[in-house]
Order: sequence, then C-alpha cells, then structure tokens
Amino acid sequence: MNLLKGEVQDFNLGEEDDVTTHKYKYLDSPFKDVSNDAWYTLFVTYCHREGVVSGFNDGTFRPDDYGSEKAFF
Repeated sequence: MNLLKGEVQDFNLGEEDDVTTHKYKYLDSPFKDVSNDAWYTLFVTYCHREGVVSGFNDGTFRPDDYGSEKAFF
C-alpha cells in the first residue's frame, strides 16, 4: 500500500477528538507547502504541535511524498 504523507497523518489520528472538536486551532499550517485549505491540514498541524512530525529544514512538509513504513509507525 502506498500512502502519501498527508494521508498517513490522517490515518494515524483517525477521529482524534481534539482535532475535530477544535478545528480552528489547527487551520494555520506551519509548513509553506501545506495549504491552509488542504483536507489534511488539521491533522498535519496537530501532529506538528504534538511533536509527531517536524518537517524539513527548508520549512516544508512535502505532503505529496510517499511515507515510509518507518514514518508510519
């Protein structure tokens, strides 16, 4: 199965209560390549704030790259 990194973050969290209940807190993406209106922005931003993902030194997350098994687990 090949998942894009944006999809992996959604799968990891599922229906996380804090994300779905307080969406407004997670609408401002910290990454310049994750648009604020992308369907996965809430999950990527939540994971970033919780220290699950950090992105790259150039300020990108690269959501269209494929996630590895290591990144998934």
